[in-house]
Amino acid sequence: MTNEQRRFFRIEDCIDLSWRIAEPGKSSIVPSNGEVTDEQKLQAIDGEFNALESAIWRDDPKLAKALELLNRKIDLIISNSGLIEDAGLSENYEFSSEDLIVSLSASGIAFDCAQKFNVGDRLDMLITLKPEQSRFKALGKIVEVAENWPAGDFPYQLRIAMEIGVQDEERLVQHIVHRQVQRIAKRRNN
Repeated sequence: MTNEQRRFFRIEDCIDLSWRIAEPGKSSIVPSNGEVTDEQKLQAIDGEFNALESAIWRDDPKLAKALELLNRKIDLIISNSGLIEDAGLSENYEFSSEDLIVSLSASGIAFDCAQKFNVGDRLDMLITLKPEQSRFKALGKIVEVAENWPAGDFPYQLRIAMEIGVQDEERLVQHIVHRQVQRIAKRRNN
């Protein structure tokens, strides 16, 4: 499978998502200074760890679960220690939703929402993957707005093409693969 094909691998997942209209003229989510932060280094290590953990799920699900729990514990300690700066991730967003069911790939996201947006609108998004609480920013361009029927609390579905940093994209792909491996293992055990 090529890297381009991996970007379009899609799952339905539950995440936390915050978003707002992007500033006019904003064209990239990738920082321009090129420096690798400690947070980015940890994210790269996390990506490698998740790849190994996914491989272990096939052979030894109990060991993989133990490693997953240990990794979550370490992530929680790091996030509460103040060792890694928030890097602006706690900025205020106009809209926010916890435990949102989304269709997610490394190239885009689709979700139901209460607000109407227009095709072409650009959104700044803060995505938190679960259960690892891994967060990253994305810049999205709305490619389709559909009306849900019946409308209910979330009358619109947004389909958004995303731009994310290379390391965040790799973490997202690893997350998607990991979740799929978990679902396959769960089906086998049932």
